[in-house]
Amino acid sequence: MQGYQGQSEAAPAGTKRISNLLRSLKWSVTSIDEYLLEEANKEVKKIKKQGKRILCIWDESVLEKPESQKLEGIGPVLSSKAKRLSRSRKGLLFNRPAGIPIRVMGMQWTAALITGLEGVPQIAVMNW
Repeated sequence: MQGYQGQSEAAPAGTKRISNLLRSLKWSVTSIDEYLLEEANKEVKKIKKQGKRILCIWDESVLEKPESQKLEGIGPVLSSKAKRLSRSRKGLLFNRPAGIPIRVMGMQWTAALITGLEGVPQIAVMNW
C-alpha cells in the first residue's frame, strides 16, 4: 500500500492488491487499524497546517440482506425498511402502537472519516 493516495487510474489492480492484503495471514486487524490511524493522523496534520477546517464524519450504516443466510459476517440488524412500511399512511385514521423492532439478516458497520471541506476523505476507523 506504499504510495497509495486514494486515487488510482488502475482501480481494479489496486482493489486486487488491497483484497490480497486483507486476506493475507501475515497481517492482523491491529496492523490495518494502526495503518489507517497513521494515515488519518497525517491527513489531520496536513489540513491543520493549511489552516482549514477538519471534519470527522461518523458513518453508522446497515446493509439489509434478508434473503441471505450463509454470508460471512452476517447477523441480525434492525430493519429500517420494515419500520418505514409499518408507519401510518396519509388517509388512515389510526396510529398503531410501536411494536417490537423487526430484525432481519444483514451487516452493520461503523466508520469515522477524516476530511477537509474539499479533498478525498481518509478512513480513520472502520468496524463491521
